[in-house]
Amino acid sequence: MCISSGEMTFARDMYLLREWVGVCRDLGLWPNVAEFLKLRKSYSEAGRYYHTFEHLYECMIFANSYHRSRVSLPVVKMALFYHDDIYDVRSKTNEEDSARRFEAFFADKSKGKNNSVFIPEIAHLIRITAGHHIGDDDIVHDAACMMIDTDLHILGAETSRYTQYAIVTGK
Repeated sequence: MCISSGEMTFARDMYLLREWVGVCRDLGLWPNVAEFLKLRKSYSEAGRYYHTFEHLYECMIFANSYHRSRVSLPVVKMALFYHDDIYDVRSKTNEEDSARRFEAFFADKSKGKNNSVFIPEIAHLIRITAGHHIGDDDIVHDAACMMIDTDLHILGAETSRYTQYAIVTGK
């Protein structure tokens, strides 16, 4: 049985929607499907090579297989959802802009709840993807390592897997 690219896209999108719902619930938020659709639209904009919904899908799969006992997986996953949300090839502030968009969404949705303690940590994880640099004194060192490993993991894949990925994300 051959699976069409449309079926693959649907399966990928449903996987990411399930991840979104789970992460929101884990962080004490009502899963906002409209926000998920905004993210999907952002990651599907023309001119995005690598910073696509396919990249986000690959990141979630990798994050789910990454085991670090001192890392809050929902925090890292929420950062992953937003880490390439804003992408303009001419801009040097994509990660900062993405972090601010996350902060605006999350702050609005977490009013009056104790989950707002996650906002600075998640925003920090988004911001470090700008240079992929983690300082020894990073307050969320293990989560930062996981974030960077996850964002860049495809670069260490077998040549055939990387080539397949590059073809899919380069469309």
